[in-house]
Amino acid sequence: MCKRWRMSACVGVRPAALFGHGAGAYVAACLAGVFSLEDALRLVVSYGRVRPQSPAADARLAEFRRLAEKVSYSRPQRKLI
Repeated sequence: MCKRWRMSACVGVRPAALFGHGAGAYVAACLAGVFSLEDALRLVVSYGRVRPQSPAADARLAEFRRLAEKVSYSRPQRKLI
């Protein structure tokens, strides 16, 4: 998604809306200006550690929530679907 974003931006294409699934949702939010790339990476890595079947899932989900509460969020500069 990032590669396509850069390629389209080089030729002046600006999407009216962004969307993603899974990790792509974090990419879309980052590209829309909701949070920084650094925060997006931290969230993706932390969320990736949460595995519902794992005995440590509750602790890891709590860790993800704490991290998500520390992130600075902004209004999207582009529409997120």
